[in-house]
Amino acid sequence: MKSLLATHFFLLCLLVAPLATSADAGMPSDIGGAYLVFGNKMGGEITLKTLQSCCELEVAGCAKGSQVFSFRLVVFQDGKRSTYQVEDSNELSPAMSASLANLKVGDSFEFKQIKAYLPNGRDQIDVFAKRFKLI
Repeated sequence: MKSLLATHFFLLCLLVAPLATSADAGMPSDIGGAYLVFGNKMGGEITLKTLQSCCELEVAGCAKGSQVFSFRLVVFQDGKRSTYQVEDSNELSPAMSASLANLKVGDSFEFKQIKAYLPNGRDQIDVFAKRFKLI
C-alpha cells in the first residue's frame, strides 16, 4: 500500500511539477519529479568556490522537503573513476569531501542511486540528478 501511494505521488508530481514557473521552482521548469540540488545547482558547471561550501544534498521539485538518506558519488578525475557510498545521511563523507577538493578544472562528478524519504518520513523515492563539471 505504501509503495502504491508513493508511486501515485510520484506520478502526480510528474504531471504537476512542469506547471511551476522557474521562479517558483528555483530550477528549470521542464523537469518533473524529484531532483537533486547540490550547491544550489541541479547539475552542470560548478566553481571550486561553490564546491568548497557544499556538504549536503537537497531535494527540489514536487518532492521538495524530502530528506536524502542514501546516495553514491562518482568522481571522474584524470581519466579515472572513483565511487563512494553513503547510507543514512544526506551529507558528504570526509572521503567524498577530500576527493571533491582535489578536483581540477574539467573534472566532473555525479550523484547516483539517490534515495530520499518523502516529507511524511515513511515513503521513499528515487531522486534524479545530473552530472557536475568543475569550471
